[in-house]
Amino acid sequence: MPTLTLPTAAKSLPKPVFVAPSNHRLPARPSGPSWPSLAIPALLAVTSGLVHAVGWVFPGAWWATWIAQTLTILLTIHCRPRAALLWGALAGVVGIACSFYWGIAALRQTFDATFWMAWAIFAGLVALEAFGFALFCCCTSLAAQKGIRWMWLAPCAWAAIEFWYPRVFPWKMGYTQFEFLPLIQIAELFGPTSIGFVMTAVATIPALWLMWLRQGRRRRDWRAAAMLSASAGLLFAVTIVFGLIRIRQYETWSADAPKLELALIQVDPAYLGAEQKLLERSLAVQDQVDLICWPESSLGIYSEALAHFRDPDLISQFSRGYRDLPAPAHGINRHLLAGGKLYRATAADNGPYAMSGFLLSPDQDILGRYKKRTLLPFGEYIPGQQWWPSIREYATIHDIIEAGADPRPLEMLDGSKLGLVICYEDTLPHRARASVNAGAQALFSLIQGTAFENPLTLVQHQRLAALRAVENRRSFVRCSSTGVTCIIQPTGRVTAQLPPQLEGTLRGEIRLLDRLTLYSRGGDIFPVFCTIVALGGILALSRRSGSVRLQAIRLKYL
Repeated sequence: MPTLTLPTAAKSLPKPVFVAPSNHRLPARPSGPSWPSLAIPALLAVTSGLVHAVGWVFPGAWWATWIAQTLTILLTIHCRPRAALLWGALAGVVGIACSFYWGIAALRQTFDATFWMAWAIFAGLVALEAFGFALFCCCTSLAAQKGIRWMWLAPCAWAAIEFWYPRVFPWKMGYTQFEFLPLIQIAELFGPTSIGFVMTAVATIPALWLMWLRQGRRRRDWRAAAMLSASAGLLFAVTIVFGLIRIRQYETWSADAPKLELALIQVDPAYLGAEQKLLERSLAVQDQVDLICWPESSLGIYSEALAHFRDPDLISQFSRGYRDLPAPAHGINRHLLAGGKLYRATAADNGPYAMSGFLLSPDQDILGRYKKRTLLPFGEYIPGQQWWPSIREYATIHDIIEAGADPRPLEMLDGSKLGLVICYEDTLPHRARASVNAGAQALFSLIQGTAFENPLTLVQHQRLAALRAVENRRSFVRCSSTGVTCIIQPTGRVTAQLPPQLEGTLRGEIRLLDRLTLYSRGGDIFPVFCTIVALGGILALSRRSGSVRLQAIRLKYL
């Protein structure tokens, strides 16, 4: 059969091209992101921040922090890293501002500032704190962009940022879990950062399965999601079982340890007549206890040359400032642990002074003194004052306060060793850990909370400090002028407590322990390890992204 062969020219005829009429307009491309693409991350960011605040504003709502962390991670998988950085910052601003709203009033009192000036300083501090959230969201979004199997990076990034990021008040997510006793026991191994690691690992699970649904339900992604979910679930289960076992063990061991009977006096020394109230309450209970505790700044201001409190004339010679009583501890025949100030013989009227703790014997001898090692920013010094001394003129900080360096405990006549931290120091794990490593059998914190009028501030301070008991497995005693005065057992359980901003006497007992925990010995090894892993993962992701881009360029141009 003959075959029809077309001319060569017919084979190469150009394809018809459609030319739109001049009055026809093609649909315009969108110039920016659509409203839904902005509304969803904005809603997640604001909701996450608000729910994070619930765990701080309503103590005991530990469950809220789990929900908030889950929402934060869902936010990160919904947008690219640069957008996640911005939305994470928004979540941080909302969460920090709502959680610590009392900071405005505290700044007004510290700086004697106007409302708007305090607002401006507060906004700057909130923005600084919020950037930690932004970094976490950016890192997690970067991992999500590369697939489900990279989401293990999220808990490592959280632990690393939580440990290294600078903060005025060193809060950690694990501090919201104070009532979840089995969970917080892991702090004796790896410190408070490990609690946030476990929480973030579990909070990642919903995001894993949402990513699997959105990415086509591929078998490979299913295996990755299942493996990471099972690992997080197993980590949580092991943590809870470990916590339950350790609670029972330490309750048994503590029952056989030496006992110390206490009386904690909650009276604000800033008011006239406070010395008389402290003395009267102490004399009323001294026959029933071994040790009496007074808050920070309750004893007075004394020279380092003063050796005892038996002679009123000697006390007057080596003291400064107004006192209601010539001998503040007259008649007390028990050990007394009280806060005051120390100065050297060469000190001027404005110092330098050291915020100190005094341990007095039943005979009024000074058995030991402790000097506060970490000062409170904006309360006892202004950051940058060494370069700009005149900045102190804008604050109500008149005295020069210097820091101490000795973590050794104060020793009672019977050999009991009391590790001491003062006020802000009890929020810093390494300060309590150093005292325990130096031989402390129990931890004490003397606190002056007069500057904080909002009771929530005092409760949050307690939550920032409570894990010192679990980290070091020591009874932790907090004696405050306005609260929260309490006794925390080595398991983190509060066995006695006074309400904030009410005068009172709290009686209780503690046990003296000598065991050292892994965290007491090794310190913050875990967050350092997480930092190395997180940096390694981010570096691997960056190199992989660079290789993919280079390959795309070669395919396009070569």
